[in-house]
Amino acid sequence: MSYTIEYNKQIFFIPNGEEKLYFLFVRQGDNNVYEANNTVRAKSWYFVEVGTEKELWKRIGSWAGAVEGGGIQKAVGWQDTKWYTIEEYIKQYRSKFKNAKPLETMLDTFEAVANILMRNTFTNERDKEFEPTLRHFVEKYQMQESGCDYYDKEKIRYRVSIKDTEMLKDFLLNLPERWGKDYSVEFAIDKQSKRRRRLW
Repeated sequence: MSYTIEYNKQIFFIPNGEEKLYFLFVRQGDNNVYEANNTVRAKSWYFVEVGTEKELWKRIGSWAGAVEGGGIQKAVGWQDTKWYTIEEYIKQYRSKFKNAKPLETMLDTFEAVANILMRNTFTNERDKEFEPTLRHFVEKYQMQESGCDYYDKEKIRYRVSIKDTEMLKDFLLNLPERWGKDYSVEFAIDKQSKRRRRLW
């Protein structure tokens, strides 16, 4: 049976009036997907969602059924996994909210690269409304062409390293939904001490 393994979670925040706006990141992988050397499971950081605490709890709550059924498990050591109880799962996230860090501290720990993949000509009517925003980001940050999408050669990849908190906020808050038929948005991060990048 295939299932998701959660290795870590991280929550950052920014002030938002009288409350806080939270950014949720999860490091996870699939139990039967391995790195090229076939000895270590592949795992990546993913940017999941931004919202108020209540809004993020709706997303976390939607995962609880998968936890109960074994569809989300936790890593134990290098190779083993263990089923969560819903109570354990919720307790972990309560701790992450309690210990959430200001977003401006994120780049002290992580390196981040933004990737936009899009067609030269958008054909999907729904995606066309996002095209001006995507092209604005490419121009504003002078994102460099970097090949094409592995699965769709018509999508050109544009990338840029995220250098400061304002730039990070702009990408996380103002880019459109993460994928469509004519485009996709990806972020690659890794701890600064590591060489291999992770997707989130």
